[in-house]
Amino acid sequence: MSTRDDHSSVYKVATGLGVAETVLFALTVVLNLAATVAPNDISFCLNIAIAISAFTYSAIYMIDDLHVWYQAENGRRKGAIENAFHTKLTPMRTEGYYNNGAGDSETKYALNLYESCYFTEAILKKMLPGIIVKITLSAIALTVFMFCFDPAVVVILAQGIFSTCVLFGCTGSIVCYTRVKRLNEIFFDIFVTRQYDGSGIDAIKLKSTALEYEAVKAHYKTRLSSRVFNKLNDQLSRKWNDLLQEMNPATVLASAS
Repeated sequence: MSTRDDHSSVYKVATGLGVAETVLFALTVVLNLAATVAPNDISFCLNIAIAISAFTYSAIYMIDDLHVWYQAENGRRKGAIENAFHTKLTPMRTEGYYNNGAGDSETKYALNLYESCYFTEAILKKMLPGIIVKITLSAIALTVFMFCFDPAVVVILAQGIFSTCVLFGCTGSIVCYTRVKRLNEIFFDIFVTRQYDGSGIDAIKLKSTALEYEAVKAHYKTRLSSRVFNKLNDQLSRKWNDLLQEMNPATVLASAS
């Protein structure tokens, strides 16, 4: 279990910005709906508020997505390399974040990403019901809006809710889960089923799988729930340590903690 994780501070900033984005997005939707039923003089003021809210949302989103989230993920990628190859690429430190005692750096790096993949799949699986509910509620809300509000506003909401929130956000998380699940199965097959010994074609497959996992995370930018992570962390850590015991001890040299 992690006793120090300096990279988590950057993720906390990204989480805070994400909350602000959600609030501003909801505020913009509410203001749009209010503007359709308000008198002209009030509607004018609401339109100004809508413009400010939308601009602020866009600015925060770009800062979050293009800078803060990249820095967080970049730090985590370097942290996995630092831990495996016993080097320093950043001034940040982690202690106990990865739990394996493999002596070979290449194997240790693959195990680090396997552990990350293992946790990611479990957390995403726990998040899926909420994601499906979000899609369902968005569809219901859009249907109601079609009958109750100005069609022009409904078009804006459809673009915002379904394009930004549902199609790219929720659906992306579901697709990300299926890809991570498949990669987790490959890691399991190599390390557990086939008792990886550090050589042969499996060494090449591990490199490919590790790179693919990082590519999936970078492409989908799926953000794991910190609440779910904190809830499952102890349980998943125990299961991961048990899984290490099923691997080839001559290769893994597991030192579960």
